[in-house]
Amino acid sequence: MLNVEWMSIEGALVSTLTDLEFCKADCEQEQALMINVDDSDGNECIEENSPITPKWD
Repeated sequence: MLNVEWMSIEGALVSTLTDLEFCKADCEQEQALMINVDDSDGNECIEENSPITPKWD
């Protein structure tokens, strides 16, 4: 009879998913922040998104 031992990866998987969720939330929060850039006259302020915009499905 073949004896097969199974290793539980549940703990590692849950840990990895939790880390990914934190990373995703952090990236989304950074993406939501706007960067204010003064124009050359110094009278107006232009809002632009962060140059790195990760896309999450």
